Amino acid sequence: MEARRQIKKPMQSNGLAIVMSTVDEFLQYHQKIEQELNPPQAQGKASSFIIRLQSLVSQVQQIEHG
Repeated sequence: MEARRQIKKPMQSNGLAIVMSTVDEFLQYHQKIEQELNPPQAQGKASSFIIRLQSLVSQVQQIEHG
């Protein structure tokens, strides 16, 4: 995964963990806001972005832990 190498390369050993934690917080916040502002059947571009970002986060976590 090229993005992972680009991020991890210049960081210290715990740098990626900090980035992943920040991304998780970002996702949780935006998912909560989206749920409050939009009914479940009205999913738009923001939902699509959040879903794609969550998928990328999951892939990176799988690579990191196994």
